[in-house]
Amino acid sequence: MVEAISWAAWQPSWLSRNKLKYLAFLRKRMNTNLFRGPYHFRAPSHIFWRTVRGMLPHKTKQGQAALDRLKVFDGIPPPHDKKKRVVVPVALKVVCLKPIRKFAYLGRLAHEVGDSHPGGEEEGESQDPLPEEEKAKAKLEMNR
Repeated sequence: MVEAISWAAWQPSWLSRNKLKYLAFLRKRMNTNLFRGPYHFRAPSHIFWRTVRGMLPHKTKQGQAALDRLKVFDGIPPPHDKKKRVVVPVALKVVCLKPIRKFAYLGRLAHEVGDSHPGGEEEGESQDPLPEEEKAKAKLEMNR
């Protein structure tokens, strides 16, 4: 299974509550040797991967095989951007949450707890800040 995590992945409850929960998780560490864990991931894809790992029996062979089949990305990388995408209707926010419930975007939460690559790249949106017309004008001026 390939999961392309975007900025707009959501989780229930409001942002400040989720941020407090994640900051409490960041305070957990090994007393004698900090390099032995727990490892605190800050990228949205890694946070999602760890969440799924908590839902799987990852210490069994079957769980390890399932976790190995899971591929998680921030955005949609080139080999997968041309493939057909599937939406899971049961996981939609409209189906899962009541309209009055608050929710938090996973990308915003990751940005607030220290993600080094804050994005917001939606599908089809380029990371390049210049539009195509400005690129063409700049290229013409460079050739003069």
